[in-house]
Parts: sequence; C-alpha cells; structure tokens
Amino acid sequence: PKPTNQPIIGVIDTLFDKSVYFGEWVDYHEVLEFFEETNKNESHYEHGTSVTSIIVDGPRLNPWLEDNCGMFRVRHFGVCLDRISITSLVRKLERIVQQNQDIHVWNLSLGTSEEVSRNFISFDGAALDALEQKYNVIFVIAGTNDIRNNKKDYLRVGSPADSINSVVVNSVRKDGSPVSYSRKGKILSFFNKPDVSYYGGDFDERITVYSSKGIDEQYGTSFAAPWIARKLCYLIDILGFTREVAKALLIDSAAGWEYKQGQYKLQNIIGFGVVPKDISKVVECDNSEIKFTLTGTAHTFATSNYAIPVPKDEGNKSYYIARATLCYFPECSRDQGVDYTNTELNLHFGSKRWCEYGMYIIRNSNM
Repeated sequence: PKPTNQPIIGVIDTLFDKSVYFGEWVDYHEVLEFFEETNKNESHYEHGTSVTSIIVDGPRLNPWLEDNCGMFRVRHFGVCLDRISITSLVRKLERIVQQNQDIHVWNLSLGTSEEVSRNFISFDGAALDALEQKYNVIFVIAGTNDIRNNKKDYLRVGSPADSINSVVVNSVRKDGSPVSYSRKGKILSFFNKPDVSYYGGDFDERITVYSSKGIDEQYGTSFAAPWIARKLCYLIDILGFTREVAKALLIDSAAGWEYKQGQYKLQNIIGFGVVPKDISKVVECDNSEIKFTLTGTAHTFATSNYAIPVPKDEGNKSYYIARATLCYFPECSRDQGVDYTNTELNLHFGSKRWCEYGMYIIRNSNM
C-alpha cells in the first residue's frame, strides 16, 4: 500500500537502495564525507536496506514474527559505507537528531568490534545517553556480534551498546536460546545490558530481509534491533505512552513472572528475557492480573508515595504476588567513571522493603 500517516522511525546506518519495492515508505538522506561519495558500490547498500526492510515490512517477510504493529515509515540516514569513526558518528548523530525532533525512536545497528571498558562508558555510548536526555528520544541499539571462529568465552558488548538509557538488543534462536555470535554485559559491573533479546537469526536459522539484491537471508543483532524499534514506536507514537513507560513495558513483558534478579544464569547474554512477538502480549495482561503504570519527573530530591489498593479477604490477608518494573532516563557524567548516573532511585514496594540502585528494579514479593 501507499504510505499515509504511519509513524516514522529514524534509522542510522549504511546506505539505502531507493529502488526497492518499499522505497516510497522511506525518506532517504545521505550524510557522507566527500571521499566516501566517490567510493560507493552496491555492497554498501545491503546492510542499511536490509535493516529498514524489517522496520517497514518485517512481518510480511517473516510471517512467523507477525507482531500486529502494522507498517512504519522510515527516515533513513546513510552515514557511512561500511565503517565509520566514533567521533564522526557522534558528530553526525548530534546534527541528525537535533534536526529531526519529530522522530521519537531511532534504530542504530552499527557498533564496534572492541569490547567496552569495565571502568567507564564509551564516548559514543555517553553521547547517545546525552542526546536521549536532551531531546526526549530513545535509541534501539544492536548488541554487536562476536565473529570469532574459536570462542572460549563471551566477549563484552562493543560500543555504543553500553549506552545506559538506550534499549540494547541481543539475538536469540527460535527456541529462545542464545545465538552463536552472542556477546555479554554487564556494564560497569551492575547495569544490565543487553536489556532484552529478540529473534535475529543464526548461521543455520536466518531472518528474511529485502536488501539491494532482493530477497535475502541474514543473521545478527543488526536484524534483532529493528523488531524492537517497531514495538517501541507502536507504544510511543500509536498508543501514546512515554518512552519510560514503553521501555518498562518491554522489559516487564520479557522478564515475566519467572524472572528473579541475580538468579537468571543467562542474564548477561539475553538481558531480562525475550520480548513476546505479539504487541498485545506487551500491553495487555491475563484476566487474573492487574497492570498499571505510574510516571513522573523528579527535579530535586523527593519522596513519592502511592497508595495502591489491594483487595483483602475476611481475615485481612492478601494472597497476591506483585512485580514492579522501574525505568528512568537520568542525566549522566562520563568523567565520573563507574558513578556514571547523576541520579539514583529507590523503590520500596509492599509490606516487605526492597531497595536497589540502578536502572531497573524487578522484584517478586509476597504481600
């Protein structure tokens, strides 16, 4: 169909082939250096076109991944041919985001092969955190791939997958197990990255995309991230949730009732879990459950109390299990090293006191 008023997702990637069948759905801009203009060839259009094909029309290419989010328009910025320096990427990102503030969700399926530091956030990861805090946007970032043949241990993710405010996505196979090219978190020893995982294919179990060569079969975290970008854009631009609530709903749906903080042995590889395929599984809950959201902004030190009504029986007892998911977008200071975030939040929920510092809180508590 022809595009109408569908939401727009921003894509920062390699070049895009405007001749593909969904070309009308993509507003394409090249942001290249002068020397790159003269060195373009067909291979430089494959990755970016493939990523955008998932965002526009992924479920038709992969019916088993139908998410009921519909189709999305894309504003695609071709910032490099294949590789790009970190400083050049950050400079281009700042200009692009500043000039396109109508876009709320950005997909970035580019990353470095080097591991992030254990002691500080990368330059490009910190730049993304600053852009998100300043312009009220959210980046969906591929968790980067480990392409080594002989893998004795998992590499840590490459930048900018250490961005704290962004949603970092790793890949899983159809059965939910980690793929052969997985890389791991955590970031600064206590921030959970990746955040979630999704189906990005593997060498023998690929994702169908549409590239400059036509129908193609690919695998990688680059092709898991666009599916999450679709879901985030649906939550933010169609359902009207804030980015904080949208991110929390994704993580909550991935974690489920089985998740226990610190006890999930694959936590450093697949994050809080695999996001459900259908968007209704992210937004809705079972008839035996109640789901609600609370949101606000803290400008100074503050304590907030919410009285949450819980039904009780005749003996004044409540037989319920509660789960809380906390997500916030703090200002950050890279020069503070491991004390990266400028703001910490505590959550005390129910009759038992649970307290945790960091980006998210997920606790199971008998009330």
